[in-house]
Amino acid sequence: MPIVKAVPNALAILQDACNSRQRGEQASGPPSMTGRRDASLVLLVLWQYRRQIMTDLAAVDSVDIQILVDNVTDSLSSVPSFVETEFAGLGRRRGAAWVLGGGCLCCAAHGLSCLLTIRGGDKVHTVLFDTGPEDRTFEQNASRLGIDLGSIEAMVLSHGHWDHAGAMLRALQLVRDRNGGRDVACYTHPDMFRSRALKLADDSFRPMEDVPSVAALQANGGRVVSSREAQTIAGDTVFVSGEIPRKSGFETGLPGQHRRTEDGKGWEPDELLMDERFIAVNVRNKGLVVLTACSHAGVINVLTQARACFPGVKLHAVLGGLHLSGINERVIPQTVKALHGFDLDVIAAGHCTGWRAMAALANAFGDTKLAPLAVGKRLRF
Repeated sequence: MPIVKAVPNALAILQDACNSRQRGEQASGPPSMTGRRDASLVLLVLWQYRRQIMTDLAAVDSVDIQILVDNVTDSLSSVPSFVETEFAGLGRRRGAAWVLGGGCLCCAAHGLSCLLTIRGGDKVHTVLFDTGPEDRTFEQNASRLGIDLGSIEAMVLSHGHWDHAGAMLRALQLVRDRNGGRDVACYTHPDMFRSRALKLADDSFRPMEDVPSVAALQANGGRVVSSREAQTIAGDTVFVSGEIPRKSGFETGLPGQHRRTEDGKGWEPDELLMDERFIAVNVRNKGLVVLTACSHAGVINVLTQARACFPGVKLHAVLGGLHLSGINERVIPQTVKALHGFDLDVIAAGHCTGWRAMAALANAFGDTKLAPLAVGKRLRF
């Protein structure tokens, strides 16, 4: 059989093997080629390069996502059964012996930080996704939520913006104070570290605070892994995407953003923010839970790429900032319409989504699917 005709058969076999892995079945070697000898040569090549084709992500029993930092505080609104409010969490941790007051509550701030606790069989993995804008908010909220920071085995920075990276160094210090001084893996993209700014109407530039440098992260015990490619971490339970292809046609990044030129003497357009990545966890019997911190790539592009990386795996939930505020309010209608095509069970929007987009999502999906984020909430999938 010509090799062109053999490719679909080989891809089908490889897809079967990857689907088995995503269901939690362990693969001991290349998939069986019994009865499909025509595809064997192509399949062996595809299997050899399977990580470039389809990432090996294990299915897990559950993932808890604790919101350490978000723009909003809200413990009064009713929530679905898989969401625990900040007040409910206080009651669970402290029982009857606590007094409600400002001294036990988290602080909202412009930014996002999520702590993932992933359980599969008898194994537990803990990953920190972003840290919010500054030290005080992160440290205070982690303390008031009773978080065991020493269990964090990896930190992922979604993209190079201050409101997601501002507490990274303090977070490293706090984790290592509690884990015996062990280094902590920090997953980054090489383009995150250039200085950035927004171009204003008068052609001047409003500089942004830099994210911590590789040297600063290393000096504080970070083991920096900087890559443009997709990878799995935490025992193959968390997928860290590579660069996100821009396909929707209407999601154009962050208008006006620039970055320093490589020689450091000027500014160049950087509206696409190609350093942004999403992460995902495959929960058995539910599907993929996708975390997109700011969605500068566009949440439709994010979900399109997630589906392409894991064909045959249902997209169960998307969680994070959808960046449909400010100038991006103009694409709210297109975004809401396109979201219907993914058949999501949960849309947990927060951070930079904006109230207009939140209202549009509520009108389109109702509270059966929309579960707005707030600091202190815990979501269990």
